[in-house]
Amino acid sequence: MKLTWSTFTQNVSGKEIAKSSDSIIRELCYDSRLAASQDDLLFFAIKSERGNGHDFIPALYDKGVRCFVVEQLLEIGHYPGANFLLVHASIKCLQELGQYIVSQHKIPIVGITGSNGKTYVKEWLSTLLSEKMIVAKSPKSYNSQIGVPLSVWQLDTHHQVGVFEVGISQEGEMNALAQILRPDIGIFTNIGHAHDLGFTSLDQKILEKAKLFTNTRHIICSRSHQKIFDYLKQTFPNALVDWSTSDPQARFFYSLTGTTAKVYYAQQTYHFQLPFSFDIWIENALHAITAAIISGLSEKEIQVGLNKLKSMEMRLEIKNGLDNCYLIDDTYNNDLQGLSVALDFLKQQLQRGKKTLILSDIQQSGMSDQVLYQAINQLLVGNQINKLITIGLRIAQFKELFETPTISFDSVEAFLTNPPSFRDEMILVKGARKFALERIIGVLEAKKHRTQLEIRLESIINNLNQYKNLLTGNTKIMAMVKAFGYGGGSLEIANLLQYHRIDYLGVAYLDEAIQLRTNGIKTPIMVMNPDLEQLDSYGPFGLEPEIYNLAGLKKVLSLDNPPHIHLKIDTGMHRLGFSLEEVPLILSLIEGHSVNIAGIFTHFSSADLRSADDFTRQQAAQFELAYHQLTKHLYEKPLKYAANSTAVVRFPEYHFDMVRIGIGLYGFDPSKSLNLVAISTLKTRISQIKEVKKGDSIGYGRGCIADRNLRIATVPIGYADGYSRVLGNGHGRMKVANQLVDTIGNICMDMTMLNVTDVPCEEGETVIVFGEAPTIEDLAHWANTIPYEILTNVSQRVNRIFIA
Repeated sequence: MKLTWSTFTQNVSGKEIAKSSDSIIRELCYDSRLAASQDDLLFFAIKSERGNGHDFIPALYDKGVRCFVVEQLLEIGHYPGANFLLVHASIKCLQELGQYIVSQHKIPIVGITGSNGKTYVKEWLSTLLSEKMIVAKSPKSYNSQIGVPLSVWQLDTHHQVGVFEVGISQEGEMNALAQILRPDIGIFTNIGHAHDLGFTSLDQKILEKAKLFTNTRHIICSRSHQKIFDYLKQTFPNALVDWSTSDPQARFFYSLTGTTAKVYYAQQTYHFQLPFSFDIWIENALHAITAAIISGLSEKEIQVGLNKLKSMEMRLEIKNGLDNCYLIDDTYNNDLQGLSVALDFLKQQLQRGKKTLILSDIQQSGMSDQVLYQAINQLLVGNQINKLITIGLRIAQFKELFETPTISFDSVEAFLTNPPSFRDEMILVKGARKFALERIIGVLEAKKHRTQLEIRLESIINNLNQYKNLLTGNTKIMAMVKAFGYGGGSLEIANLLQYHRIDYLGVAYLDEAIQLRTNGIKTPIMVMNPDLEQLDSYGPFGLEPEIYNLAGLKKVLSLDNPPHIHLKIDTGMHRLGFSLEEVPLILSLIEGHSVNIAGIFTHFSSADLRSADDFTRQQAAQFELAYHQLTKHLYEKPLKYAANSTAVVRFPEYHFDMVRIGIGLYGFDPSKSLNLVAISTLKTRISQIKEVKKGDSIGYGRGCIADRNLRIATVPIGYADGYSRVLGNGHGRMKVANQLVDTIGNICMDMTMLNVTDVPCEEGETVIVFGEAPTIEDLAHWANTIPYEILTNVSQRVNRIFIA
């Protein structure tokens, strides 16, 4: 947005006390620390308990700022060439400007308020609407008395819709913000106890927040928030647009099956695949979908937008703990809603049966302690927590409210002095930063390797959902978690996929399958490379081997309790599998035997090569012939499947009964046609920085001789961690201080040296081995290999941290 000084002064209240020119204003600022050196910036000097913005006017003037709104008289003569407007309250003036800006843009405005979720809903709705319109939205969480007018300043002639969030902390604040936005569509997300001190009751808070919707045509809320629904129905009966997942009488009724949503509205039905699994995120997404439908988006446009959604940073991290435990590290904040989300995540983790919560005092909740800890008890019971450990004096005073067995410590120091014992547990550590519960994580964590592989679980589900969108409703999915989950961690990824109701899991070897089965994974598992001598071990664990030769089939038929099997047909890969000529022999062997053939499949060798499409079609034709011959006399047909990740995209005619998705889950699409997200970031830290003189050698075998004075950084990752020796001597690069730097010298078993001569950095600083930059594809290119190898080469001694 831009306007002239005279236009500004004509549309706000105040007295012009100096005008040197009719300056063009392009930027607004109220914090002198954020002010750039520019003459098109308008500075609002605000007096508050935390400081006086007028004190910074001289420095801003020296930086080139020439337009000021002030609340007190100044020595104008000290500022030649400047414009000054004297007002009663600078914030009020900023709000008047915001009201004028919105009035100049005849576009729909969406206003979002509520106690929690405003930023999520704003970001996600903006993503959906962007499929059809050019959207202006609040930056970050700009929703306050200052944030809202600053947000609308960005409105320009090209925008077609505005999406803005609105927050208040006390009675009387909403009126001014409602006058600014006058939203056409309103969303009331929920009501909670945040900022309770500014209101006499929850009912008053609802009344105050609802003032945003005085002139709103459509007001969206969930029926599950009964107090909000009742008030809006009474106050705005003609504008109310309610939705529900349980009451078909709502205007929008959402029927949910896992992350699949069927929507009934105005005698129409919509189908969507949601990219999230947590209940609270689903609620936020349904708010956004409702608003998108009202805004005129089609089902296809909304689904494309949903596929692009990303969960915001939560930093729930799963780490390996001592004594066969897992840790969920959420030591960054502590409030009731955050605890609810974290407990929901804990409940999804089936790797360990016992669930333990380590919880600090919750401060500034806006609730009385009695009410707060009663609510926490309900969460503990509802989420079946087996053991509670409290940290802090206040929470310990309410120990008798908890039905869960509880151990209390006054402080982290008391816990560390006499820690309780843990074994075979899933432990959630949840606390505010001031309690420093990361010290507890440090004691309970199993590995301390400074090199870590971060795996983002929601990115896996994002990728999975993109493949789901390509399938018909009856097509099943087998997700490949072999090779330690493509380097990511098979158990943790399998648990996530099981929660999302994947149909099958695929592994390479029996030991991988048994580990999954004995750690809570109940999903059917197919083992692709079974040892014939171990086939009698499959039945007791409910595992299903791939049978690829006559010897294997004979072995299965000889067992008293044969497992369900999958027959592999070799149609051109020439790796494993029965040849077409062996099909009659298969039929003769199984005749008269009771064997359960769960599936028959083949493997496309070149689905990613367009030049080999005729060969792929030839493979498919041979497979269909073999399948027909094997099943023509069977009453129950085995699953028929052939398509891998690439074939799912390129050959929809070969989806059959099931598809196998492997590398695509992990963010790599050889077809280059999906919007997949890489799930992994490999990080390390600088152990030491050295100055190396010209002529000195670096690394084993004097692999590099310094041609000038150098500064090198050593990082704790080497070929034993999966960082290939071919990446040494400048063939590989890592990111330090946001700059790519070359390796220098030969890669060692446990360490690598980097040339940081021209990069300002310090010991202990984070180094990106792969992630957004450099990417895994970059490393594969430098090493003359494929991304699969880079992923699976990351050794198991590297810590895996799973982030939700």
